[in-house]
Amino acid sequence: MRPFDLIKLIFTNLTRSRFRAALSASGVVIGTAAVVILVSLATGVQAYASQGLRSIGPLNQIQVNSRRGGGGMGFFVGLSETNATKLTPKYLEQLARQTEVAAVTPRERLSGVELNYKRFRSGATIFGESLAGLRDFGLTAQSGSLSPGKREVIVGAKVGESFTDPRRAGDNQVPAVNLQGRTLSIRLSRKDANGKTVTRLVQVHVTGVLAEQGGDSDYNVLMPLSDYEELNAWLKGARTNRQQDGYSSATVLARSSENVATLTQKIQSDGLSAFSSQQALDRINGVFNVLQAFVGGIAAITLAIAGTGIANTLITAIYERTREIGLMKAVGATDGQVLTVFLAEAGAIGAIGGAGGLLVGWGFSFAANILVRQFYLSQLTQGGSSPQGDLVVTPLWVFIAGPLLAVGMGMLAGLYPARRAASLDPVEALRSE
Repeated sequence: MRPFDLIKLIFTNLTRSRFRAALSASGVVIGTAAVVILVSLATGVQAYASQGLRSIGPLNQIQVNSRRGGGGMGFFVGLSETNATKLTPKYLEQLARQTEVAAVTPRERLSGVELNYKRFRSGATIFGESLAGLRDFGLTAQSGSLSPGKREVIVGAKVGESFTDPRRAGDNQVPAVNLQGRTLSIRLSRKDANGKTVTRLVQVHVTGVLAEQGGDSDYNVLMPLSDYEELNAWLKGARTNRQQDGYSSATVLARSSENVATLTQKIQSDGLSAFSSQQALDRINGVFNVLQAFVGGIAAITLAIAGTGIANTLITAIYERTREIGLMKAVGATDGQVLTVFLAEAGAIGAIGGAGGLLVGWGFSFAANILVRQFYLSQLTQGGSSPQGDLVVTPLWVFIAGPLLAVGMGMLAGLYPARRAASLDPVEALRSE
């Protein structure tokens, strides 16, 4: 039988019982659409979560925090338990000499600080750290320089959008201010010995504006550690002895993401808290691997149910076309050719349903992304942020695997009816009514 004749015969047979074939194909449409939607949703959420983690910093970056009180196992030789639980300069120097480490910088913060520009005000979090090699830690400049000197700062991308005008009633938010090259005032407050509030204004010059990263980091202000220590000493009334008390946190840059797990374990063994985006990403990927396996199970069940519909359609067709099958064999059709006809019909139903399911699933993903964008656009007017990319993402392999899976399932479901049709005795088939 020529391929063209086979296609023509399949088309004739399916259109002859189009309603029953449509019902069978609709089951495949639902099953395939479910697969596409679930896979697209899982893929999109995984990509969105991964992107959020990457926006925190490079995957080979580790955030280390001191656990005040309690000692560790002391991985680094020569450090006592007491020192091992504090991020002292000595500990950080020892850490920086490890082969897995590319860079280390201590980090301190002042939260809830008032930032002034002319008459405008804003709340800010100020970070004091060693600002040499900021690019190594994944930070890039939107404008200006990333090498501030004394009484100079680098501001996050959104700091200029956070100012308000205290003289303005009601909505006192002011338009975004370009802070590059501007002079800001940091207002500090403390209680003196008599309980009276004392304030101090410290003027700083903005030498650079960071590129947008997403999240709270876009509202931070970075200054050299020496300037931070001066501000902190005024607030506390005394300079902190870092050799004894250590820093509250530090940022460690591993030479590669492959070193992160080993390095994190070493740091934690010294009684310190260590977190990396790579670890979180690995956990997220593990969760989504389980989720995708669950999705695969649902897909298998859904398509199996659709397969029973195809099998039922073909079995019914065999009863209706028994004489036709007998006639085909009487004029020379072999068992293999009869088998091919019915398998091809089953595959055609699967292909039609698979294509329809793919379109339905992709259409759902497209519509969902439009709705999500509209929602976030409405949030932007209220000071929210917009997601980067789509929340529902259909991988390219789904456009190939979806229809192929549907065709394969259809042919598998049609195997028993096709073999049954091929095994009919032509004489008995011609006698049937």
